Amino acid sequence: MWWVLTIKGINKESSYSGRDLKATNEDLIQILSEVNRNAMSGVALREDEDLFKKGILDSLTIVQLIVAIEKKYSIKISGRDINYQSFTTLRSIEDLINSKLS
Repeated sequence: MWWVLTIKGINKESSYSGRDLKATNEDLIQILSEVNRNAMSGVALREDEDLFKKGILDSLTIVQLIVAIEKKYSIKISGRDINYQSFTTLRSIEDLINSKLS
């Protein structure tokens, strides 16, 4: 499945307060577009596509992404959770967030 980003209408102040909600690819694309708007403009992503190889994430944007995720979902991502495999794809990030929410 392909997800195409549109930047219009991003609500940067939204956050989830309930633990019954789950992260989705659409949520993650919105967060990624807030963190790295230039790299995400008009990009189509598959949920299993490598975000580092695609140029969407790097050492700086990964930190910004983690901060944005923690804020949006009211979760804490620990140092042991921060590894290449957990942040490589939309699916891996979604799995990490949902494991923290459950």
